[in-house]
This record gives sequence, structure tokens and C-alpha cells, in this order.
Amino acid sequence: MRAARRQHRGVLGYPDDEPAGQWTVVAAGGGFWAGIRPGGVLEWWGSGFVMEGTFSTATVGDRYWCGLHDDGAVECWPVHIGWQIDSPEGRFSAVDTSHSHVCALRTDGTAVCSGLIPELLDVPEDERFTAVSVGYWHSCGVRLDGSIVCWPDLSERWKVFEPPEGRFSSVDVGEGWSCGLRANGKITCWGIRPPRSRWVVEDPDGVSWSREGRSYLDRYPP
Repeated sequence: MRAARRQHRGVLGYPDDEPAGQWTVVAAGGGFWAGIRPGGVLEWWGSGFVMEGTFSTATVGDRYWCGLHDDGAVECWPVHIGWQIDSPEGRFSAVDTSHSHVCALRTDGTAVCSGLIPELLDVPEDERFTAVSVGYWHSCGVRLDGSIVCWPDLSERWKVFEPPEGRFSSVDVGEGWSCGLRANGKITCWGIRPPRSRWVVEDPDGVSWSREGRSYLDRYPP
């Protein structure tokens, strides 16, 4: 893991330091980069760290890297040995990670999460999903009917985290806000408006950003 840590300090990341060769999948997050070469070889750029097995996709977060094996198994590795977690068990079609936890979508549509903060791992019972996404504070999934549900339900305390109604085909969750792709091709975003940001994506549906949300982010900065 030491080589990967050196990568985080800037071994890779400059425009003239692109990885050589051919790639089929690329993933980045938390200051780390990964790619899958033809044949399913998963490699962490800048470190020369190659994982055993063949992979179809990968995801990279602040604390964890995960790969989806060709047989549907998920394998995750911590950036630091002190953050070790159990990889989700079963057969999966997708996996995602962000800051402190990992969620994977089983082939039967159920989801399971693993991490060090119990509040982030409680997936709603008896739910089936077509997609899941992991964010800094919570995770969200697209149900079979196209509606979005998130866990933990932060909207009980902060209304800005309540997912919009309607049918969606996908969702992407970030630190303080999320965006969903509707079935009609339009995008809707909701959550905290980033303070001190230089640009803000306008919500097509006109959902307003609340001061309560901004004060929450200031109080609990990433």
C-alpha cells in the first residue's frame, strides 16, 4: 500500500504523466486513480499495484477502492490498514464507494453496504433497485418503479435532502447534493448548495437551496 500512498502525494496527476497502454474502464476519487486493461486486469495508476483476478469495473473513494470481478464478486481494499472493512458478500452487478463506506447492488436488485459508520449502512428493507450511488453523508438507490430512496433519511432533519418525486433511470450522490436522470432525459439536482463555490448547477425544476443546508455543511465540513 505504500506505493499507492505515494501516488496520493502526486506521483500521478499531471497532464504529461498519463498511463501508457490500452484501458477499458477508468475510475478516480479521493486523489487516487484506477483503470482496467483489456482482459480485466485492474491496476492502480502511479503505483504499479495490480490486483489478482479479472474485473469488469472499479470504483475509487477517499478510503476504499473496490473492484467487481467478472463472476460478480466484489473485492475492496482500504487506503490505510486502519480502515479495513469486509467486502460485501454475494453476486453483484454494480458497486460504488465514496468517503467512508461501500454499497453494492446484488443481481436480484437488493443492496448491501459495508463501512465503519453504522448509520450509513442501513439499507431500506424489502427494496429492489436498478441503480445505487454512494455519497459522503448518505446513499441513494433507484427503485424498480423509478422513484429514488436514500439512506439514512437525512430529509427528516434537513428538508433539502429529500429526493424529488418522479421516475428516474439513474442517480449520482456527492458530498452535499445529488443529481438524478429522469426517464424523460432531464436532470434534477437537490441537496446543499456548496458555499464558496464558483459555480452552481441550476436545478431544472427550480428546487430552492436552503440556508439550513448551508449552515449544516459549514458546521460539519468534509
